[in-house]
Amino acid sequence: MALYTARQLLLLLVLLGAAAVGLAVREWRATYPELTHRLEAVDRQPETDTGRSVDQRADPEPAPPASGRGPVDLNSATPDDLARLPGVGRSLAARIVERRHSGGSFHSIEDLRGVKGIGPAKLERLRRLVTIVE
Repeated sequence: MALYTARQLLLLLVLLGAAAVGLAVREWRATYPELTHRLEAVDRQPETDTGRSVDQRADPEPAPPASGRGPVDLNSATPDDLARLPGVGRSLAARIVERRHSGGSFHSIEDLRGVKGIGPAKLERLRRLVTIVE
């Protein structure tokens, strides 16, 4: 007498396969956060009748930080100050502060490229919202 029928075994294998794919996708998303952000943004950009996305038509001025105090100084900002910037969460803010402590103060905004999770697109979005005061 068999413990499971052939149909039950097939269903169990399909469920295990789906779980393995889900775990693999989760790991890939954690490894490549910038690429994940770009891929998720693809279907969020509304297109105009010319086929270009709204974001490509004009370079809108980003909103100032939520604090309303102007650009955030990378060399003195707290993790909470950095987390208020668009696209910067708590973990990325902590990595920025860690980079500042381990590698010394930032000398240019381009130094942010050395922080995991900040690629060219995110750097351009943050460029007008941060500053360096030495």
